[in-house]
Amino acid sequence: MLRRCALPVLIVTASAAVCPLSATIVETTVEIPVEVTGVRGDVVRQPIKLAVFRDDARPRAPFLILNHGRAAKPAQREAVRPAQYAANARYLASKGYAVFMPIRVGYGASGGPDVENSGPCRAKAYRRAYEAGTQQSLAVIDYAKAQSYVDPARGIVVGQSFGGTIAIALAARQVPGVLAAVNFAGGGGGRPETHPEQPCSVDRMTGLFASYGATARIPTLWLYSENDKFWGPAIPRMWYKAFVDSGGTGQFVALPPYKADGHPSFTGAPRAWRPAFEAFLESCCAQGRTAAASRPASAPPPQDTPAVFTRTLAAWAAKHKVERAVIVVRRGGRVVQRAGIGGADPSSPVLLASLSKAITGACVATLVRDGRLGLDWPLSKALARHFAAHGYPQDQRIGRVTIAQLLTHRAGFASATDGEDPATRSLLNAYLRKHSTREAPKPEYIAMLLGEKLLRDPGERFAYSNAGYMLLGAVIEEAAGQDYERYCRDAVLKPSGSAGALDPAWAVLWSTGGWRMTGADYLAFLDQHDLSRATWGRDVREWALDSRDKTVGTGGPRNWYGLGVRVRDAGRGPEIWHTGSWRRRLAPDAQGPRSAETSLLAVRVADGASWFVHSVPVVLGGARNELDRDLIRAYASVRHWH
Repeated sequence: MLRRCALPVLIVTASAAVCPLSATIVETTVEIPVEVTGVRGDVVRQPIKLAVFRDDARPRAPFLILNHGRAAKPAQREAVRPAQYAANARYLASKGYAVFMPIRVGYGASGGPDVENSGPCRAKAYRRAYEAGTQQSLAVIDYAKAQSYVDPARGIVVGQSFGGTIAIALAARQVPGVLAAVNFAGGGGGRPETHPEQPCSVDRMTGLFASYGATARIPTLWLYSENDKFWGPAIPRMWYKAFVDSGGTGQFVALPPYKADGHPSFTGAPRAWRPAFEAFLESCCAQGRTAAASRPASAPPPQDTPAVFTRTLAAWAAKHKVERAVIVVRRGGRVVQRAGIGGADPSSPVLLASLSKAITGACVATLVRDGRLGLDWPLSKALARHFAAHGYPQDQRIGRVTIAQLLTHRAGFASATDGEDPATRSLLNAYLRKHSTREAPKPEYIAMLLGEKLLRDPGERFAYSNAGYMLLGAVIEEAAGQDYERYCRDAVLKPSGSAGALDPAWAVLWSTGGWRMTGADYLAFLDQHDLSRATWGRDVREWALDSRDKTVGTGGPRNWYGLGVRVRDAGRGPEIWHTGSWRRRLAPDAQGPRSAETSLLAVRVADGASWFVHSVPVVLGGARNELDRDLIRAYASVRHWH
């Protein structure tokens, strides 16, 4: 959670500042529908991601639309994330704005076709390209104005590079409620790598800015670095002159050089532009401030909507010094809340660690339903081909361990409570001396696990162990006759409409902890674990609901372990839940970084509501249990699910 002094209007003098103790910068991500006409005339209708940063202590804030730039290479466009602008967005939110940052069509998590491609260098279709961005921004403005915490009569538009030109295009539209436009390094056709300071079709861009100036009636601010490799120092001044000569109102600010290329000064050198930015807003928007001061404050945001999940996570994160966290909440077959803290992107996939066990448990359930596996089968039957190829385990008891005992952590393998879980510690370390973390485990590793001596008789008691779920991966492959990842993706992820894959750096964690998914995809998959439905047949459902021979610790019959998930019944009906964590520091290999740190919680309650939390750094024990309790209370307080 981030605490900032919330300023009550677009920008204020220090004497007017108010800093409520409860002020927090809340970061959420939503989807909004857009319709956009591409450069070639094709009409695209799809949702886009919209990151929102705001001070939740402010009942009514001016809106600020923040548009990102454009990269020439597809891979760079796919990599666009709100996190790249998060520091500036939080700064703007701390100044009292509700900041709305769209990820436009063709970029990042929004995906879709490249509707903003302006064409070849000598024949740039700039107007149509920026019109595509402007159409999406107008949809964002409409959405922002409809929010209860926004003052629709006060807003500004801001953009960087391609987004800076969008800001000037919006100024030309005379959009009601938009009081000013700020252009950071805006332009088009930059070629910094091959032709620095020589953008394509300069005359066309100049003519476009001139046409914008003919209809723009709000103040504008243009900020360019003196060593911008996209445009150089002279061309931006020419564009600005064309704009004001045609009737536009503006102020041009030359920023000092920044490193080897000043184009990214908006994100890289905020101290260079903030004084001019704040002075511009102070001079341009006094009338809006006066009107706002005479307006009565509206009611505070409601406390009984899914937004309470975000506030709960933010308070917990601040208390336990969590740097980054995301939360996704699902109900009624759709995501109703999604938020990130500390710049984390709730739409990005993460390493699931032990939340992967629910996928493995579901895969086992499909095989049982289809008659290719039995919950009472011993390993001597379920891994008969492996035993024939690699030998029978020295500890004869392992052959008698059943699939049900593997699922419920009652096989007898060593666990962390015994001092070490060798499946993810000593045995794994030994295996990785010759093998990569990036590959699924080979039969050699399964043989190493089967070579361990059990610490207790099968079925004796619960002892959480990763070895059992590693072996279940081998069981699935032998029963399905195909690769574990491929079978589970086809059998349990695709039917739920979810996407997922083994983590590219930690595939070796495999069936016990190796999956990588977004929170939204994971929760969609988790709906298959609905204990009110017989997703995998009546027999599997009855077994999962029966707590006998499955209880966890001293929790009694109301706490048990089933198909890769924990189950509890506190009087609200059966709830499934699980935690996960993985922290390992390894040197990079030829393919890139391998260090990982992930901490997770997923819960699904009886009425179908579910939530997913990922946080960094790893949080364990009492702090994670506290978050679980706090989120249950948050769920109980929701009365309006949208």
